[in-house]
Amino acid sequence: MELRVTERAHESAENEPLTRLLPDGSGRVTYEDRDVVAGSNYGYRLRLEDGATAGETAVAVPVTASLRLTGFVPNPARGAAQIAFALPGRGPATLSVFDVAGRRLHSLEVGSLGPGSHTVPVGTALASGVYLVRLEQSGKILTLRSALIR
Repeated sequence: MELRVTERAHESAENEPLTRLLPDGSGRVTYEDRDVVAGSNYGYRLRLEDGATAGETAVAVPVTASLRLTGFVPNPARGAAQIAFALPGRGPATLSVFDVAGRRLHSLEVGSLGPGSHTVPVGTALASGVYLVRLEQSGKILTLRSALIR
């Protein structure tokens, strides 16, 4: 079954078609709008093939996003480590993991993820211990300690 996503900017009464989606194997669909404007409100609807709609989801886009680093989630992390962070924009950004001796163990370019909150897996098998997690974007650097328990 094909679904259509429509968008209505808060100031507009008209729903405009955005894209068509096909459900995955579990019957779920996802859509990420990368063209929103800070401070704007949007309404999204799913329209079924027969023209019926599945309600509207309202989204308020924050006026400003900020660079934020949460570190391992949860902290301390158990098993496979995930790192949570937020970016204010789409510019180049790097997320790195260092051991306490200052050796870089993992580095990932994350700026292409765009503005907003993100969680990414650490692609390296890390031993139990304390690590420094660093996020860099536009000359700003955030660093914090995170722990991993195996």
